[in-house]
Amino acid sequence: MSLQARVLGLSLALLLVVLGVTLATVSRATYRHTLDRAEEELVHARRLLIDKLDSRQRALGEAASALAKEDALRQAIFAGAGDAESVRLALDNHRLRTSADLSILVDLDGIVLADTGQPAASGRPFALPELLAEGGARVLRLGDRVFQIVAVPYYVPVSAPRPSLWLLLGRVLDDRLALELRDLVGVEVAIVAGGSDGRPPRAMAASWSGEPRAVASRLAMPAGDTVEIRELGDADYLITAAPLAAADTPPVTALLMRPTAEALLDYRELLGRFVALAALSALLAAGGAVLVARGVSRPIRGLAEAAQRIAAGDYAAELPLRGAGEVGRLAREFAAMQQAVGERETAIEYLAYHDDLTGLANRNRFRDEIARRISVTGGTAERRGRLAIVVLDLDRFREINDTLGHHIGDRLLLEIAGRLRREAAGGNLVAARLGGDEFGLLLAVEGVGDARRRIEELRHRLGEPSEVDDVRLDLEASFGIALHPDHGGDPATLLRQAEVAMYVAKERRLGVAFYDSSQDRHSIERLSLVGDLRRAIESESLELVFQPKLDLRSGRADEVEVLLRWHHPRRGALSPAEFVPIAEQTGLIRPLTAWVLERATAELAAWARGGDPLAAAVNLSALDLHDPELGRRILETLARHGVAPSLLTLEITESSVLEEPETARRILDQVTAAGVRVSIDDFGTGYSSLAQLKRLPVTELKIDRSFVAEMGRSPDVRQIVRSAIELGHNLGLEVVAEGVESDETLAALRDMGCDKAQGFGISEPLTAGELASWIAARAGGRAGVAS
Repeated sequence: MSLQARVLGLSLALLLVVLGVTLATVSRATYRHTLDRAEEELVHARRLLIDKLDSRQRALGEAASALAKEDALRQAIFAGAGDAESVRLALDNHRLRTSADLSILVDLDGIVLADTGQPAASGRPFALPELLAEGGARVLRLGDRVFQIVAVPYYVPVSAPRPSLWLLLGRVLDDRLALELRDLVGVEVAIVAGGSDGRPPRAMAASWSGEPRAVASRLAMPAGDTVEIRELGDADYLITAAPLAAADTPPVTALLMRPTAEALLDYRELLGRFVALAALSALLAAGGAVLVARGVSRPIRGLAEAAQRIAAGDYAAELPLRGAGEVGRLAREFAAMQQAVGERETAIEYLAYHDDLTGLANRNRFRDEIARRISVTGGTAERRGRLAIVVLDLDRFREINDTLGHHIGDRLLLEIAGRLRREAAGGNLVAARLGGDEFGLLLAVEGVGDARRRIEELRHRLGEPSEVDDVRLDLEASFGIALHPDHGGDPATLLRQAEVAMYVAKERRLGVAFYDSSQDRHSIERLSLVGDLRRAIESESLELVFQPKLDLRSGRADEVEVLLRWHHPRRGALSPAEFVPIAEQTGLIRPLTAWVLERATAELAAWARGGDPLAAAVNLSALDLHDPELGRRILETLARHGVAPSLLTLEITESSVLEEPETARRILDQVTAAGVRVSIDDFGTGYSSLAQLKRLPVTELKIDRSFVAEMGRSPDVRQIVRSAIELGHNLGLEVVAEGVESDETLAALRDMGCDKAQGFGISEPLTAGELASWIAARAGGRAGVAS
């Protein structure tokens, strides 16, 4: 049977090859024959056209000879001698009788006596004196028209032995003649003439109009009697040419053209019939082959259809298992493969869309579910609510893994997954594990308030203590929420925004946070600064400036605050507020702080060597206080440069101490024991308690600039500043006011007993060179603010 199928297939293929070769051969021969016949017809049409023009020229010559013998014209010429207009009118009247389009009288000296076509030519030399010398006829271009012209001698009197004048008659070759010639010869005709003054060729007459007429003027004429195929406009034409003008005059050519499509019409009709016959033969042969092979191919076709259903995911497709031969055996083996593939497909699909630890949907399935929910709502906000995409991350999960082991961490993740699965059992919530200790939730809410309420309730239930291997664990999580369509329209964007909000909630200890584009630290513009900042630290292209702190008792400035500046090569000057948060979020804060401490300590050493030592205050990030090695590195840097620890002050914020209080306290105890001073920066804006401050080795409080700036406008704020100064003194601390902008504020602070002050009203931040000049000027009594 297999051999029979191959023989049938080979026979059909051979038939198709034979039909194809025959069709190609017949088509080529027929095409060549049809084209040769069309060329012969065009050459014949050219001969007819030349004969027609010759006959027309002979008739024009006979008319000119008859006119030259008429006494009426002769009398009119001599009666009007001396009056060129009278002669022209008489000549024009007799021209009309001959149906000529042009008549000219020229004397033996070659001067035009009368010209019916160009009256202004009277009295001028005739343009073609060689025509008068030879007599006869020519085809030539005069102005914008082409004429057949004959010249005959004019004898006055009739018996004179020599002619007295020359009489020329001409008939124009125009569109009307072209149409007559087309009707005569059966092809399109154009008269193309070149200009005697260098003008380009032009179709002076044609049997058609439009773009091909303009293109015909630019054609290169076929040589000799040849027939060529040329493109005119949007169609191909068979073209031949017949020269009409003498060789020594500007060329005038009759162009005969026939559309190729028209010439090959018979060929195409014949070819179409042959193709139809070949197709019918092939169809009949194919039908016979199908009938013969059907009995053989039916079982194989059944298996092929089943394979297609399996490929589409239908593993329950029934297979044709009948038969004891080879086909039956193949079907049974195919059925076994179908079952195995189905089982593996089910397992693969489960692994592709589920987390292997918790059994929850994974990130891919979660993203698909978001897309499905969005498509259901049509991508727009319904009146009844929104879609809330929530990302939650367990707090201090890394500590649990590091302290109790990863097996405890996995048990805890399973506990969280179980609670989320119970929450999702009602159908109003979709839960997924996105990776690590990060989970995703999808739920329909009525708005922001409803979303916050439901997530707070869920946060409370998830926060119930869990006991794993006799270890009681308090669970806390940070939730980030993005709403559709308020915050985005596609799953990837919404999921990323929910993660951004989750990180904000975690960093600020908010518990729950909604996405806010102003807090999106992962924006492309801000992320592009990460690499630039790393290179700036490595290439030391950052800059330190120094703002003096004025001692309000002595009037001296013996301390400065070290401030960081970065002149970005593309974005210009950037303040620390623009890049320090990025450094904190990307781990660059440690090398950045190390760079600042190194450069600031070097400046302290330089000032000490100059005999006028200054103290300096350096700001530390909250993340710096998480580094247990920070204290050791600070003391090593001071020792390396030979700087007394008492010349360095570390400025920290209240909130930075609260995040890791034990680590921060150990670092501060270590450096203050060596003599380094510690200052609480932005005092009054944080959340620290007096007890917390009392436990820290702090030597200075800095009142935030927001309070100092409002002193002159608000008595309440003035009282707050006074109370902060008194509080600091009662705790045994120096008090520094920052943000001083005027002499009045400075005087008020001095009256309140404030120890030091800084701000633009005293001095803006200065480079090291500018600082030396400023101190020298102040010592000489030229300071910007009086002490």
